[in-house]
Amino acid sequence: MFGGRNFGLLIPIFILSCLGTVFILQNLLPFNVLSFWPVLLIIVGLFLIFAKSNDSSKDL
Repeated sequence: MFGGRNFGLLIPIFILSCLGTVFILQNLLPFNVLSFWPVLLIIVGLFLIFAKSNDSSKDL
């Protein structure tokens, strides 16, 4: 999908893209986007809890 490149490079790209999106929304929307970061942390936590893992060592 990514031409055989290192997937580790996608992590900083994702972080910078998210930060850029937050700052653009901060300027365009009339309310403070950064005040919703606890909700974002809860959503990420729920995703980590309920996401299926491909790691077979957890099945022991």
